[in-house]
Amino acid sequence: MSNWLRIYSEVLNDPKVQKLPGETFKGWINILCLAAQNEGVLPSDGDIAFALRIDAKRAEKLMKQLSDAGLIDVSETGRTPHNWNGRQYKSDVSTERVKRFRERSKKQSETATETPPEQSRNRAEAEAEQKRANETPPDDQRVVDLAHELATAAGCCPPDHGRIVENQTIVRGWLSAGAEPSQLRSLIADRMASGRAQPRTLRYFDAAVRDSLAQRSKQDDGCMSMVRQILKEEAA
Repeated sequence: MSNWLRIYSEVLNDPKVQKLPGETFKGWINILCLAAQNEGVLPSDGDIAFALRIDAKRAEKLMKQLSDAGLIDVSETGRTPHNWNGRQYKSDVSTERVKRFRERSKKQSETATETPPEQSRNRAEAEAEQKRANETPPDDQRVVDLAHELATAAGCCPPDHGRIVENQTIVRGWLSAGAEPSQLRSLIADRMASGRAQPRTLRYFDAAVRDSLAQRSKQDDGCMSMVRQILKEEAA
């Protein structure tokens, strides 16, 4: 059971969500909250009705509206909000750091025979670890979340820390170069739809992303040239 869930800013431009009637949008938010309490799996319409304080017919109608809008996925495990595992994954970045810090602190308290220099070094390392555990810059967390989402979509969620960091570094470079998250999602989805892509990491898509950025830059330059030409002609 989770006490929180992720809501992405892209919802603002998602037609599936923005075309929902107001009452259905409210129901969708409540469904997300209900899913978060059940590891992403939604209960029966009757249980949904009870949880949302509505009657069974309204619950059934709500689920049909959300399904028709493409906001509900059905699998062997049951019904889940669309792309739940991709967007509501369990991040272990901060959790693992805190765990390591606590283990280090426990070990430090048990090693009273250490020399003063060793104690000072361990204390400094523990304090640095705690600082990293408690402070995750928003931009870095954005990269972590997006890298995980893209890797999940590409089927290359690596189990080892090295490739996780590599994916995050690649995504950070794309964003720094001017790529938009929606652009990256679309490009990777198109490549994966071909059925030929078998990436080990997101570096597989690097050339395609760079080409896309270069093409967009040329288009922007062309538009600016056209605008300047029009302004020049009007001024003549």
